[in-house]
Amino acid sequence: MTPTNLEKYLYYLWIGQLLNLYGMALIKLSVCAYIFMLDFSKPFRIVIWTSVAFHLAINFVFPSIILFGECSPISKHWDVAGTQPGSCWSAKPRVISGKQMNISI
Repeated sequence: MTPTNLEKYLYYLWIGQLLNLYGMALIKLSVCAYIFMLDFSKPFRIVIWTSVAFHLAINFVFPSIILFGECSPISKHWDVAGTQPGSCWSAKPRVISGKQMNISI
């Protein structure tokens, strides 16, 4: 595998992660929206609102911070040669978020 192909692969992998995370978040929010349409008691609606807030925090905000904030500039994610100026966080946030990519040539 050439470095150019590896960079292209890592770019598409990053795009795929982004689409997967946001797609799953939308699906989960649509299920929550459907549950809101049903006529449940007030305590159960509070539980639903709490789960929506928890869902947004865990499944939308946290992955967005990892995907967009991990490297500056964003294109440093797929910079195989290491020639692009910028920096990335240490491996600890990637391990915690489940997004571990250690690729060496």
